[in-house]
Amino acid sequence: MTLFQKFEKMMENKKKRYLVSFLTVSAILILSWLFFSVRFETNDDSAIMYNIAGYRSGHIEIDPIFSGVLWGMLVGAGYYLLPQIPWYTLCSMAVIGISHIIILQSMLKRRKKSSTLLIYIILFGMGALYSTVNLQFTTTAMWPGIAACILGGGYI
Repeated sequence: MTLFQKFEKMMENKKKRYLVSFLTVSAILILSWLFFSVRFETNDDSAIMYNIAGYRSGHIEIDPIFSGVLWGMLVGAGYYLLPQIPWYTLCSMAVIGISHIIILQSMLKRRKKSSTLLIYIILFGMGALYSTVNLQFTTTAMWPGIAACILGGGYI
């Protein structure tokens, strides 16, 4: 049995597909965030972050200007517990990462070939890389939206 055949056999197992997706996406995102500086693409995100963290008002706001209250509650809880950590940025990165794991896992479910990983890496480099190092609340919301469409469409 060749290495490629072993990979295809391994992709039959849902847990192994998620593991491969998790490891691949984690490696790609970590490398992206190490080699490219992560920043906000617009000043809207810094305004949202300052609003949630309470930098302007002196207290944590759970109702951000442009995003949902649930997002504000999640990020605000982080600032409440440990205000010195950049929770807005970390939560945005986590949402992007989880979304990409779901996307790659669905690709591997439909096409159980090792070349699927290469296809994903090429697609990531062509379009996703920019939005993962230049954070913006709209593109941070786009990735879970794509993942939700994939989940809702029964691709997983």
